[in-house]
Formats: sequence, structure tokens, C-alpha cells
Amino acid sequence: NGSESGNSIATTVTPEIDASSVEKSFEKSLDGMTSKLQPLFKDCGFDDFLSKLQQGVSEVDFTSITDNFNAAAESLQPIAKAAVKGTKKVFKSSMKLMGSVAGGTVKVVGKSVQTVSGGIAKWLGKDKEKIAGYIDTVSANIASGLDNVSLFVDTVTTTAGESIDRMRPTMENAIANMLSGITTFAGSMNVIFSGAFNIATGVIAQWATDNEGKIGTFFDNIQGIGADCMNAIGTVFQDVGDTMIDWWENGGAELWENICKAFTDVQTIFIDVFNNYVMPIWDSVKKAFESAWKDCLSPIFGKLIAVITKLWNEIIYPLWENLLKPLCDWIIKVLGPVFKTVFNVIGEVCKDCFSVIGGVIGGILDALGGLIDFISGVFTGDWEKAWKGISDFFKGIWDGIWSIIKFIINLIIDGINMLWSGIYYAVKGIVDSIGGISGALGSLFGQDWSFSMPAEPPLIPKLAKGGLVKAPTLALVGDNPNAAHDPEVVAPLSKLDGMLGQENTEIVLLLRQLLRAVNGKEEVYQNNIYLDSDVIERRLVKVRRTKNRRYGGAVT
Repeated sequence: NGSESGNSIATTVTPEIDASSVEKSFEKSLDGMTSKLQPLFKDCGFDDFLSKLQQGVSEVDFTSITDNFNAAAESLQPIAKAAVKGTKKVFKSSMKLMGSVAGGTVKVVGKSVQTVSGGIAKWLGKDKEKIAGYIDTVSANIASGLDNVSLFVDTVTTTAGESIDRMRPTMENAIANMLSGITTFAGSMNVIFSGAFNIATGVIAQWATDNEGKIGTFFDNIQGIGADCMNAIGTVFQDVGDTMIDWWENGGAELWENICKAFTDVQTIFIDVFNNYVMPIWDSVKKAFESAWKDCLSPIFGKLIAVITKLWNEIIYPLWENLLKPLCDWIIKVLGPVFKTVFNVIGEVCKDCFSVIGGVIGGILDALGGLIDFISGVFTGDWEKAWKGISDFFKGIWDGIWSIIKFIINLIIDGINMLWSGIYYAVKGIVDSIGGISGALGSLFGQDWSFSMPAEPPLIPKLAKGGLVKAPTLALVGDNPNAAHDPEVVAPLSKLDGMLGQENTEIVLLLRQLLRAVNGKEEVYQNNIYLDSDVIERRLVKVRRTKNRRYGGAVT
């Protein structure tokens, strides 16, 4: 029984597991995943990438590259042996040189440190009390100066903080306006550059497709030129190398040895001259300088410092404090307003010049655009566009002429303002002086009798483009160049708000329609109102198309 049981155990075979069903299930899942990923790769351009990569790899002769590397490796064997042998020689000599340099450096530096440390020890033993006194005085001066700087920093930062608080609304608005302008500019530039990139790449791609044969010939010719240049360079270096090694072996080495010997001979001569002749002369010069400084220059220097100090304390500073400084204060007080007025007028004139230049150039460009629209309308039969173009042409000419007229009028106003400001500041000086005297008398009786004129004179306003009026002021209205056909409104804001909110609902509806049109919203609203000689409905369509084209939307 035992043998039977043992035989049964020895002949036991592990049962086979049929994995075909598992393999088929895995292959089916893999095929399903592949079928789902293939459209994704195709849409992303991955199949085009693999196709182009495979095409490029198939055109490379890797067998030739392998043969070239094998040939180069065989050629490098004798070169590597020579390099190792030469490196051993150079390394041995280099170590000897490094030992000489290290030992010489330690010797020279050690002896120098011995000399310098001895001099420092003698100096400190001689001047230790003097140095301590200097340190006390200098530290006290520095501490006092730092206290002064601390006071200065406290004053300036407090003043700056108060200024920042006062100017915060103005600065916040300015920052917002600047960032808004930058945003508009950056967005516009991105739209333009991206559109330009799209157009340029399309043109280049089409050109490459149309001229594929010519481009291939061009690359062949470039490589031929490169091969010719490399062959020529190799020939030149080969010939120069052969010539130089022949020269070195037949006289060049001997010439270099002679040059080195001549250089060492020159060094020997220089050292002999320096030791035997220069040093004795130097000793004489040193003694003469020491005598000149001790007996002549040092006393003169001390007396010169004393004279300069006395001159400043007794003549220059009292003259400045008692005469020049009050004179400068008086000149600034009297002539300061005059200079301010003059520079203000100069600034206004420059602003008027830039304004007239911009107006004239803008009018010319508007006229040119109108002329182009007129010519285009005539040739295309769009008589409405032609009429609008000729209207814009004459309007641009009139805008340029009106800019010149406004400039002349503003120059006259600037001249009157400058004359009036001079008279005003002269009278103000007299009145303020009398007011100061009256205030001084009133202070004796505990009363405030002082008076003065306003700091700035009232000026005649120039021709402008409009704005908000928050205080009584002079104004010239109706000065726009098309006032007869485009009347101006002069009314309180509350009156305008009432007009728009209650009586004139047609204007409110029109403004809402313009806002929706700019934002791309459609709204049916028929009217016959004209905007720049064009029906408002047609102008809205143009605005919508321009916006969609700028931001990549559909042109409707």
C-alpha cells in the first residue's frame, strides 16, 4: 500500500489551465481601446507625425553611418596610443612645475607675511593711543550723523505718506486708465500679429508646395558649395601644417632658443642697472622728498587750512547769510511768479502747436480717406459711398483749416493771459505787502487785519472740446467747426437727465440699441436716423462685422 501511494504521488501531473479565453478577452479589449484611440490620434495629427517621422527615418542610410563610425574608430587607435604616451610626459613635467611654483610661492609669501606683520606690530605699539582717540571721535560723529539721518528719514517718510494719502484717488484713476490703455493696445497687437502670422505661414506653405523642385535644387547647390569650401580649407591647413613642421625641424627650434636666451640676457642687464644705478638715485630722491615735506610743504599745508577756515567763517559765510541769501529769497519771491507765468505760457503754446499739427494731419488723412471712398464708389457704381466720400473729403479739409484758426485764436488768448498775469502778480505783490503790514498792526491789538490776493489770476479760457463745469468761469460755446448743423447743448446735468429719462425716450432706445450692437446682440428696431451721413442700421452692421473680424468670430 505504501508503494502504491508513493507511486501515485510521484506520477502526479499539474493540470493545464486553458488561457485562451483570457487572451481572447484581453485582445478584444485592446482592439476596442485601439479603435477608440485611433480617431483621437488622427484628429490630433499624431498619425501625420508618425508618417512623416517614418518617412524621414526610411531615407537615412544607417548601414553607411555604422561603417563610417567603425572606420573612424580603427583610425583613432594609433592616435589614442600617441595621446596617452604624450600625456604621461606632459603630466610628469607639469607636476614638477607645480611643485616649484607651490614651494616658491610659500617661501615668498611666508617671508612677506613676516615683514608685514613686524611692521604692523611696531605701528600699533607706536600709535595705539592715537588710534583709540580717533576711534572715539569718529564713532561719536557717526552716531550723531546716524541720529540726523534717522530724523531725516522720519520726516521724509511721514511727509511722503501724507502725500500718498492725498493723491491716492488721483493715482488710482491714473493707474486704472494706464492699464486699460495697455490692455487695449496689447489686445489689438495680439489680434494683428496673430492674423499676420496666419497669413504669412499660409503664403509660405503654399510657396514651398509650388516650388518643391526648385527648393530641392537650392539645397543641393548649398551643400555643394559647403563641400567645396571644406575641401579648400582642408587643403590649406594641410599645406600650412606641412610647411610649419618643416620650418620647425630645419631651424625654427634653434631660432626660438636664441630668442629665449636673448630675453634672459635683457633681464640680467635690467636687474644689474636697477641694483647698481636706480637704487642709489632713489635713495637721494627719497631724502629730498622727506626734507621738502618736513621743512616746507607740511607747514604750508597747515597754514593754508587755517587761512581757508578763517576765510569761510569770517567772510564768505557772513556774506552769504547777511546779503546773498536774503537777495536770493527776494528774487525767488518776486520773479518766481513771472517765471512760472512764462513757462506756463510756453507749455500752453507747445500744447497748441501739437494740437494744430494733429488737427491738420488728421484733416488731411480724413480728406484722403474720403477721396479714396469717392474714387472707389465711382468705379464700383456705389454712388452713396461716392457721395459720402466727397462729403468726408471736404469735411477733412475744413477740420484742418479750423484747427489752424483755433491755434491762432489760442495764441492770442495766451498772449493776453501772459500780459494780464504779469500785471496781476505786480499788483498782488503790493497788495500782499500792505496786507502783511496790516496783519502785523492787527496782531498788536489781538486782531486779524491781514489780507492778500488769490495766488493764481483768473485767465481767459481757450477754445476747447467741452467738459464739466463745477464753478463759475468764462467760456466760449459753439466753437466746434460744425456748430450750425451740430448744435451744442449747455444745460445742467440734472436737466439732461430729466430729458433723457422722461421726455426723449427715443434717444434712450437708440443708445441701448448701439450698446447691444457693439456687444453682438441682434434687435429689430427700424429708424431713419443718420450717423456720419450713413443710416444707423447700416453703420451698426459695419461695427458688428469689424468687431467679429477683429476677435475671430463669424462675419455676419
